[in-house]
This record gives sequence, C-alpha cells and structure tokens, in this order.
Amino acid sequence: MRSMAIFTWTGSKVAARPSAIEPKRRGGRVLRYVLLTPIRLGWWMASKIERSTGILFTLLIGAALLVGGFFLCSTFIGMILGIPMIVAGGFLALRALY
Repeated sequence: MRSMAIFTWTGSKVAARPSAIEPKRRGGRVLRYVLLTPIRLGWWMASKIERSTGILFTLLIGAALLVGGFFLCSTFIGMILGIPMIVAGGFLALRALY
C-alpha cells in the first residue's frame, strides 16, 4: 500500500490529458541539442587548451589561426582548410578574452 501512496503523490502525468494552457513541445529539445552541441564542444576544447597553455599563448594561437584561415579562404581549394581554421581560431581567441 505504501508504494501506491508514493506513486499517487509523485506519479507522472502519463494518463492525464494535456492542459490547454501548456504549450506543445515538438522536438525543440532535440533541435536545441543538435544545434548547440558543436558550440559546446568547441568551447570545451578551447577551455582545455587555454587551461593547459595559458591565456596569452591561447590568444596568439587563436589570432594566428584566424589570420591563416582568412588567407586560405582567398582560394576555393583553401576554403576547405580555411573555414575550420577560422572557427577554431575564433573559439580560441574568444576563450582567451573571456
């Protein structure tokens, strides 16, 4: 009987009808997870690099990657390496500044 009382007080609303006040959530959590995971991973990696090398060195590496990425983006073939370099350099520079 005790387990039934606990279930009554803490049970989920599986069988209950959805309220008209509550908005329906359709995939918002999954979409947010998919869109924010690369940003979280980049910030995490930049934080690891910043903790192990220091703020100034991280800022110099980030600036070098940004400049190198911009120069590589001047050609179509170089964009394959230039765009990821710009993104990585941006994460490193932002992490060093903040």
